[in-house]
Amino acid sequence: NAACHLLLPLLQKQAARLQTETGTRGYREVQTAELQARKKIFEEILESMQCVCEREISTNVAATFENQVKDIDEALARARQAARSKGVESFTVRQNALARIIGTLEVEPINVPKAFQLKQKLELEIQEIAQDIAALEEKLNEYGESEVREVYQLREEKKKELGDANTRIGEKEKRLREVGEKIERKNREVNHLALANEELAALTQTLNLAIQSEKAVGALVDVLLDERRRTIVDNINRVFRNVTNKLQEYDRVDLMEDWGVCVVTKNGTVVPDDALSAGEKEVLAFSFIAGLNLSTERAAPLLMDTPFGHLDNRHRRGLLDALPILPNQVILLATDRDLPDHDIPRLQSHLHRHLEIVRDQQAEKSNIQEVG
Repeated sequence: NAACHLLLPLLQKQAARLQTETGTRGYREVQTAELQARKKIFEEILESMQCVCEREISTNVAATFENQVKDIDEALARARQAARSKGVESFTVRQNALARIIGTLEVEPINVPKAFQLKQKLELEIQEIAQDIAALEEKLNEYGESEVREVYQLREEKKKELGDANTRIGEKEKRLREVGEKIERKNREVNHLALANEELAALTQTLNLAIQSEKAVGALVDVLLDERRRTIVDNINRVFRNVTNKLQEYDRVDLMEDWGVCVVTKNGTVVPDDALSAGEKEVLAFSFIAGLNLSTERAAPLLMDTPFGHLDNRHRRGLLDALPILPNQVILLATDRDLPDHDIPRLQSHLHRHLEIVRDQQAEKSNIQEVG
């Protein structure tokens, strides 16, 4: 839009020239004058090497303008040979189109300098956004994207299961409230009739006892939920303290309101997620999953695929020592680099089967063999 408005004076001048020449000269002469005027504009730009917006043009643009001048020269040669009758209608259409363009630009004025300033500002913002994207991608690559994504995906699944359980509890509590409200209404009716009937008075006492029982059941549900939450937190911390290598710095692991886990330091501050290393995040995720398994009556098998990729020796050995306390079957997949031979004795007395994948290079296939 800014470029079109910059050309407005040239378009108006050209329209006036065509209007004057249309009645006095033939189409061939008008076409020739139009081409010569365009050629003159290009030659003036090439001579000054400056655009109509006062910016310096590049060598590529200059080469393009030079080609335009050559094309105009060829068009002038063809115009001298063309028949006049074939161009009159086309010339009139273009003259009307030029008038419509001028009318549109005059009706919709634009602040050209402001438009170019806005363009430069937007270009700078685009550059900054691209730099931010590159920085975020570089930071993400440092944390082992696939492993972190799998851990968080597993955490989201557990959160969904807990959310479903809370939903069912909420439905039961809603039902209890509805029953309680119904009992209260009946209680008011009975109290009204009990003034004239001793038998109804006894019934009123029974209903009051039922209301108190309902409230006691609700309180008991809340107590059980709090106890289960404390049990889960205790089990998570039990595993976390066996695995982490920062017992002097970290105090405990807490469950947040949305059942997310966070690390609390000795001075009572919560460690942000982005302040934890990739290894510490794996330890925290393992502690959360193990704590849930220790807190449930139906422990499911736990499959761990190369969990030692980001762990140092202390964390790895702590995790190996924590596996036997889990009440469920654990299937552990690890490479010889992740799980060296000298660490295997830590699990020896708890192993049911120890399998090894052996590669046959000549046959180009792998075989599974039992160790020991």
